[in-house]
Amino acid sequence: MGSMSEWYVRLEGRKCDLQELSKLFSLPNPIVCEEHGEYILKSRMFSELEDSNEVFDMATHILELVHGVAKLILGDFEAVRADAVWRFDEEGHKRVAMIFSETIAMTARASMTTTAVTANGPIDSEQSSSESNSWLGAALRHNDMAKALLFMREPNWYNLFKVYEVIRDAIGGKREILKSGWVTKQELSLFCQTAQSWEAVGDAARHAAKKYITPKDPMSLSRATSLITGLLCNWIESCIQQEARTPKPMNE
Repeated sequence: MGSMSEWYVRLEGRKCDLQELSKLFSLPNPIVCEEHGEYILKSRMFSELEDSNEVFDMATHILELVHGVAKLILGDFEAVRADAVWRFDEEGHKRVAMIFSETIAMTARASMTTTAVTANGPIDSEQSSSESNSWLGAALRHNDMAKALLFMREPNWYNLFKVYEVIRDAIGGKREILKSGWVTKQELSLFCQTAQSWEAVGDAARHAAKKYITPKDPMSLSRATSLITGLLCNWIESCIQQEARTPKPMNE
């Protein structure tokens, strides 16, 4: 039985995709779970909200980040949307505010599948749930991380370069990225040259000016997606580890 203080957001989508999300996001804040044949999004972030529209807006934000994390770990899955918001009254009766006209789009299945690669190698299935919950929590705390994940939902050349820029600015420049060992100088240079060249990638390029020289052997989009996926995964994990090493104030 639900409580008056707890909001529930029902999710709609293909069962196989909802099942994957329930495996990835299984910790209390937030959580995707199955109840009576329905898939539900719950979060402590809903607890202080009084209006169903506020809950829907918060669910939108959470699901956008869920999508970004899932793209890193799963590679691809089809659209999942918020279908209804409800809570229980003091007598235990479900009070539903139905929302059908607005959806939370999680872009259509891509033609490529990527595997997240960190400094310790590919993320295996045993790590995925722990990683996804940890990364989502970090993204909810850090705006730069959230921004990068939002761009990662649709990994085209334009968005991949934005992810790189977010990480570059957050870490203190290209030199710091190379010092980290997450990517080689040759790979990063080829990615940047390809992404900025109109001759290499057409209208998807960052620029159209002739000064951006086309590389002799441009990087493919699938390779670029893998490269930036690995860079983003390593950066997120580095931020989490640094956060864990930072002493917390005594009053927390």
